[in-house]
Amino acid sequence: MPPHTLVVRITEREPIASVKVGKTFELVDPAGVIIATSTKQPAGYPLVDPKGAGLDGKVFRSTAEVLLSLPDQLRKTVTSVTASTADDVTLTLTTGEHVVWGSADSSDRKAQLLAGLIKDHKARNPTQSVVYDVSAPDNGIIRTK
Repeated sequence: MPPHTLVVRITEREPIASVKVGKTFELVDPAGVIIATSTKQPAGYPLVDPKGAGLDGKVFRSTAEVLLSLPDQLRKTVTSVTASTADDVTLTLTTGEHVVWGSADSSDRKAQLLAGLIKDHKARNPTQSVVYDVSAPDNGIIRTK
């Protein structure tokens, strides 16, 4: 006769982004599970626009993977993420700059590359508005707007 023990493990869901649905904002975790709903955008979480794709599809999973790959300091500077396919993720930073990310492939390398490009740009010409392109992690590009 087996022991009469029940083990329960609780895993708290950690929000990663918000998604606008109609007039409300849904705070979601990396799996696309809705944690909370609000009439105002939750502070500190980037707004993800999967361009009509659901939270259970490849597009949202790709954006979540990109956000998870960013170091905390860099993730805090992301105000929004857009993607119409899993391969065209684009970030908008608090500075107004855009980051062409592409697919979630090699996201850790892309995050390191982005941090280097931002540092380099700040050292050279911090007032010039630019677009960072890390879609090819072996060849980062800084384009002026």
